[in-house]
Amino acid sequence: MLKYDPELGVDKETWLNADEGVRIDAVVQYHKDINIRVPNIRIHAIVHQVVESQLAEGIEQVQQKLEELMADGLSRHNAIHAIATALTGVLFNIIRNEPLQEDGNQAYFKKLEKVTAESWLNFK
Repeated sequence: MLKYDPELGVDKETWLNADEGVRIDAVVQYHKDINIRVPNIRIHAIVHQVVESQLAEGIEQVQQKLEELMADGLSRHNAIHAIATALTGVLFNIIRNEPLQEDGNQAYFKKLEKVTAESWLNFK
């Protein structure tokens, strides 16, 4: 079984070689183990998994934002959540069938640029 701890990050090779479902299950288990309650643990875990996978794949904008947020005082776990706000914001617009004015990745990266430790702390 794959172990996950957002404060430690993941071994890139192990993470990316694991089935996506296994990664999601590992995130779910972590949150259950530390008794974090969220409205929908599965969706929460899916978004965690996506951000961790982007980091493992070396997506520069995501890696830079993680480093910036942590330098500004967020734990790695909270930085993952802050990054997820940009991702889910773009996904929400797509689900609502709002036409994107640009490539989805570019919309995500633009939203990501606006995420700060302060904006995350005020969002919660």
